Parts: sequence; structure tokens; C-alpha cells
Amino acid sequence: MTRRRARIPGIAVAISAALLGAGCLDSEFSASSLAYSVRTLGCSPGPAGCAEAGDTISAAGRGDTIWIEQLVRSAATSQSVPVRVRADCDVNVLVLRGDTLRATVPASASCPDSTYETVVSMEPGPVELRYLRWVVDPALDSATYVLVGQMLVDPRLEPSLLFVVR
Repeated sequence: MTRRRARIPGIAVAISAALLGAGCLDSEFSASSLAYSVRTLGCSPGPAGCAEAGDTISAAGRGDTIWIEQLVRSAATSQSVPVRVRADCDVNVLVLRGDTLRATVPASASCPDSTYETVVSMEPGPVELRYLRWVVDPALDSATYVLVGQMLVDPRLEPSLLFVVR
């Protein structure tokens, strides 16, 4: 018994092109193409006070000044990724205790809903790197909080880390 195959060349070419990357012409990338991290840093010692970020920390006292570093970069080799990020004058970090919002960084947004588009790639290429200075609110209870990154708007990623307020 002989098996016959129908050949429809136009459809086969279109399907092959879609599967092999013709869709890469539009600028949509999945969240798996990105790496977004949040770190907390102490102040670098020196005469300028807290002008520069120091070493990574996981706790600080109420009233202390710390830095929150946010980094967005491509996780794909040699691939630039378009992203939409919040301006640094908008809320970039949520400070949660349980499910309750206790603070934001910055403390008040001077340009709410302000975003812009940029392109990130792997380091040492262009990345979105931001340092936010945070004076730990003296009104916060001594407890463990969750800091949630809000800088990256599209695609939506929200990295988080635990931080202890003493």
C-alpha cells in the first residue's frame, strides 16, 4: 500500500517561517528574556555621609538611610529587549508587611504614572540600573518586610526580597 502526501507549498512555508522566527520582527519578548533584581545596600563610609551605596545588607534600623538597587537586563545572549519602566520619581518599590502596604520608595510620587521605553541587553551593554535612597521610616514597626520592585511595567515583573527593620 502506498501512502500519498498532499503538498501545499504556500502553507508549509508560512508555518515554517512563523516557527523559525519571522515573529521576531515585532518587539514582543517574554518575561523569560529579562532579569530584574532588587538589592538593599548600606551607605558607603566616608565624609560625604550616604552619598554612595556600600555593601549588601538585609536589615537596618528605623531612621537609617539605605540604598535600594534595581537592575533590569536581558537574560538572553546578544539580544536587546525593549521594556517600559517607571520614572524614578514614581513609586518604584512597595514596602509590605504581610499583604498590607506600609510604605513606598520614593515616599510620595512626584510624577505618578510616568513611564518611558528603553532597550536593555546583557551587561556590559545597556541596562536599566537605578539606585533609590530610602530613609527607613521611624514609624515602621520592628519587623520583617517584603520589598517589591515596581520599576518594570512591561513586561510586568515584580521581584521581591525580605528586609528586616530593627
